[in-house]
Amino acid sequence: METDEDISRGNLLDGMPPMSCDGGIEGAVGTGSNDIGDMTFCMGNYISDFMKMMFTMRSHHMLTDVVLEVGNELFHVHKVVLAAGSPYFKAMFTSGLKESEMSRVRLQGVCPSAM
Repeated sequence: METDEDISRGNLLDGMPPMSCDGGIEGAVGTGSNDIGDMTFCMGNYISDFMKMMFTMRSHHMLTDVVLEVGNELFHVHKVVLAAGSPYFKAMFTSGLKESEMSRVRLQGVCPSAM
């Protein structure tokens, strides 16, 4: 299990492919000593790397804010991710339902393999 110190060192990024693109980071341009000019930064694999990091964080229960009980299994999840991807969860967590305040929610009628 990762500790806060491990996380601050960034070891969860180890083994992830480097992020780059053809443009890279363009150098600074300008005439004044405090003028760094315009810079362009591009991450060519951003979406893929973002999704990998979301999976890693969920797998390590990092910043998860609710546990779903489905059958005999527990799923540590991020409310914002569920709400963004599902009208059902959006309603559950944003409409003032009691589940929006709970740290553990039991889902009925769902099998663990569906999660």
